[in-house]
Amino acid sequence: MELTVSRIIWLVLALSLIIGVGMTIYSWGFKAAVKADFMQTIIAYDDGRVEITLKNVGTVDITDLTVKITAADGSKLSSPVELDVKLADYSSFIKLSAGGEVQLICEDWTVNGSILAENTLTFEIICSFANGEKISHALTVPIQSI
Repeated sequence: MELTVSRIIWLVLALSLIIGVGMTIYSWGFKAAVKADFMQTIIAYDDGRVEITLKNVGTVDITDLTVKITAADGSKLSSPVELDVKLADYSSFIKLSAGGEVQLICEDWTVNGSILAENTLTFEIICSFANGEKISHALTVPIQSI
């Protein structure tokens, strides 16, 4: 078999195509394996206490957490109010490892009476991940009696 210029060009094109497809599959596989997400359950009580269970369902550590109230009794607040959230043992949140779960509390969702609600609250939880990604989830929950 004779090696001609056209065969060399076809060989180079075929190898380039194979390398390009391989790099695309590798890149897609790597991105699919790195996942940043979380799940939460929230219970709000009429005495102002909020209990939050946060579970890191991704493969990246959660490094920062912000909890805000965005609506009360279905009415959107003029600006979201950030809550002072601590771990259940009253220590500060530092990080949540991939696959981990933590209990959080806020002693006063009313923020000294600045938020008034009798039926529902809408919370927004914003998590920052070690890979630089930020994800937020909003959840409307009923206010429960103690």
